Amino acid sequence: MPRTTRASRTWFISGWPVTVSAGHAVLPEGITHLPDGAFKSRTLGLVAVSCPSSLISIGARSFHGCTALTSISLPAGLQSIGYRAFDGCSSLTNLSLPDGLTAIGGQAFHRCSSLTVISLPQSLASVGDWAFEDCVSLASVTFPSGLACLGNGAFHRCSGLTAIDLPAGLTYLGHDAFHGASSLSRKSNDLQTETIIACAITSMPSAYEVGEVS
Repeated sequence: MPRTTRASRTWFISGWPVTVSAGHAVLPEGITHLPDGAFKSRTLGLVAVSCPSSLISIGARSFHGCTALTSISLPAGLQSIGYRAFDGCSSLTNLSLPDGLTAIGGQAFHRCSSLTVISLPQSLASVGDWAFEDCVSLASVTFPSGLACLGNGAFHRCSGLTAIDLPAGLTYLGHDAFHGASSLSRKSNDLQTETIIACAITSMPSAYEVGEVS
């Protein structure tokens, strides 16, 4: 149960006190892992979150269904974002992914329909299945040169996406990765791997299909 005052309320998450004031939650310094479902569907009017420098990972469904959340401050030391961590955060508009992040879990930003721009950090190695599915306002994505795995349906139905430029070192391109990205007008890739494991763009014109890889 939360402790509540007129000005703020406090939730205890795995024993850690998290104060929410005027819709702004401040996670305490010292916490390294935000547990699964920490803020899932909280009816707090949660609009912003500040994370401590100690935070290393965000668990599955941590902010699932927090529809009022507009921004979150992620620390430089964050390494992973879990499965469906921000699924359904339909008001999330401000998101800066820190250098040091290596993995984004499946459906991590599914249905974040207000996101417009994503810059994936150079440290990122993998994007999970359906990670940005139905991010319909997403118009621009910057892919890091070290990205190795782009999961199945990673940008499925991202109908606002207008251009992609895939890195040369990409070794796994999942099926339907850009299925339904109906606004794409330009696609560039320079894949140099011997095998593309699955077809990434099944619903786009043939001009945009992944060609032969030498």
